[in-house]
Amino acid sequence: MASPSSIAALAVLLASCAAQPALVTPPSFMPVEHPANAAALSSAPDAGATPLRTAVRDPGPCAEGDVAGCTSRCDGGDQASCAVLAATLVNGQGVPKDPSRARPIAERACADGRLRACNVLALLLEHGEGGPPDEARAVQLYERACSGDELRACANLASVRLQGRLGQPRDPERAGALYEKACSGGIAFACTGAAWIHVQPGGGSNNPVLAASFYGKGCDLGDLEACAGLGTCFARGTGVPLDQARARELFTRACDGQKGIGCKGLGDLARDVDPVQAAGFYKQSCDLGYAGGCSYLGDAMVGGVGVAHDRVRGLVLLRRGCKDEYAWACQRLDELHERR
Repeated sequence: MASPSSIAALAVLLASCAAQPALVTPPSFMPVEHPANAAALSSAPDAGATPLRTAVRDPGPCAEGDVAGCTSRCDGGDQASCAVLAATLVNGQGVPKDPSRARPIAERACADGRLRACNVLALLLEHGEGGPPDEARAVQLYERACSGDELRACANLASVRLQGRLGQPRDPERAGALYEKACSGGIAFACTGAAWIHVQPGGGSNNPVLAASFYGKGCDLGDLEACAGLGTCFARGTGVPLDQARARELFTRACDGQKGIGCKGLGDLARDVDPVQAAGFYKQSCDLGYAGGCSYLGDAMVGGVGVAHDRVRGLVLLRRGCKDEYAWACQRLDELHERR
């Protein structure tokens, strides 16, 4: 199973459009697959797959989400459908997540040249899900699949290069190129990664206009964390004109979609106007597992601003945020002389 630190790295994204305290560990974007984009990609032939005889019409893989149909066709030897099934089992799309079942299916389909399956297998190997980890092989499979234009693999490889994980040197420039390649092909979370490259200290660039553009594309493709990132740009007027109403709309979309970073953005907008409302949004963000929301809720509790004064509980939340590598929480603990 994945370690707590790797799960946190997968789950946490700091949307920013200007210089500000950044996460120590950059995001390594969540899913191997993006259901909203998978159907558009599933019909593309995989490089290296066994060519069909010209007299036979390729029906293509099974439909996304058709678990019964994918299982039946995979059991019948249709490796393209096996690739779809493996991804479905990893994502838990319409079925419970089952990496132990997905791994051998992905192994067989990858051996048959199905690059989508190679990407799924690489993810399982990276995080030790469904079997033992193998970081070196995971990198090899990401590279192979990305070279064959399996764009989800390019996005996953980008996070590896950005963070310097799996024994690879940290290379923000290469990561940016990979994210942009995947984003141009419709991988929503890759657009969010490309935006991150252009706004974060250590990301390799500082171009808020480009960042806002990539956040916008990711949001249009359905990535709610990208919507929150674009909301931050509008809230601060960085890369786009200042527009609080537009920022609130984007944060609300993300928060309503159960993204804690969006709820935290709503709290930031309300903080100087309605501290009680702000604390409520921070609590909602924290309940969704976002370290930034917990950190700001903790600070409100320490000061008794918008919420009942509770220094002990507030410090617990600030320390949680700092442990989860939310830099502002660590800085605030230092200011309070409570860093441990």
